[in-house]
Amino acid sequence: MSKYDPLREHLARLEDVVWAAKLGDLESILGSGLPKSAREHRTWWANSGGSLVHQNSWLDAGWRVERTDLPRDVVVFRRRRIAGTSLAVSSRTSAAKQVDGANARERRLAREMPALRQPVTVTLRAEWTALGAVHKVPCSAAAIPEGAGVARIVYLDGDQPRSIIVETTNIQPFYRALRLEL
Repeated sequence: MSKYDPLREHLARLEDVVWAAKLGDLESILGSGLPKSAREHRTWWANSGGSLVHQNSWLDAGWRVERTDLPRDVVVFRRRRIAGTSLAVSSRTSAAKQVDGANARERRLAREMPALRQPVTVTLRAEWTALGAVHKVPCSAAAIPEGAGVARIVYLDGDQPRSIIVETTNIQPFYRALRLEL
């Protein structure tokens, strides 16, 4: 058991998307003090994982450190997976006793995670196709790509361009609602 497991468990149980914590609160959760480097160096709060047990505690729980304000003793965490995490260790209530096989898979995944935390370089190229003005162009299946993807909708808010990213599986209902709104 790691010194930082209580932090992982705490984050896994949170239902929030963002959590700002004072360093003192984190020490209360851990039941011990943070190392001096956590109070002095932002790099201690990086999201690189690997063999760094303290970073893996929040990464394994599905969170990442969004920013630090060490002069004010504040760290802001943001959830990476909105659906939450299955790595939380909770009391076994009747609702939590549903499937022991799932618990075994969760424990195995928790053991495998450190080996999967290797750095990777990802290059992303996005190409956008203009469809035209919303009030003039109907949202037909021919205009929307099949399969998984996203669509970017750009509009003017006053004289400032704004963008909305929508999953292609949800684009037709969104597009129809937007046309009705306009």
